[in-house]
Parts: sequence; structure tokens; C-alpha cells
Amino acid sequence: MCEAVGHTVITLHRSKIGDLTVKDLKIGEWRYLRKEEVKKIKNYVYLTKGQTKKNNSLKNL
Repeated sequence: MCEAVGHTVITLHRSKIGDLTVKDLKIGEWRYLRKEEVKKIKNYVYLTKGQTKKNNSLKNL
């Protein structure tokens, strides 16, 4: 994402997003989110934007 706008990332550390953590991942490791994790993130976004599931614009996330 940074490269797309001409920026170079030197270091990056993200330890937690909401209640999702990286505690079980080794350095350089990654994983896909589970369906229930995606659902939690979507619900959080709906609540913070005051949206309902009927009028959301994020259904394809």
C-alpha cells in the first residue's frame, strides 16, 4: 500500500487491531483472518460509523 503511493517502509510493527493480536505469529509470518474475525471487524465498523447491516457499503469486505 505504501509502495503504491511512492513511500518506502523501513519498519512496521502492529501488535493489535481491536481484539485481534499477533501473539501467535512468528516474525515474518502471516495468516488469513477467520470468518468470525472478519465478522467482528465488520460489526465494529458498522457501529463506529452508525450504519446498520441494511445500509452498509462494506458487504464485500
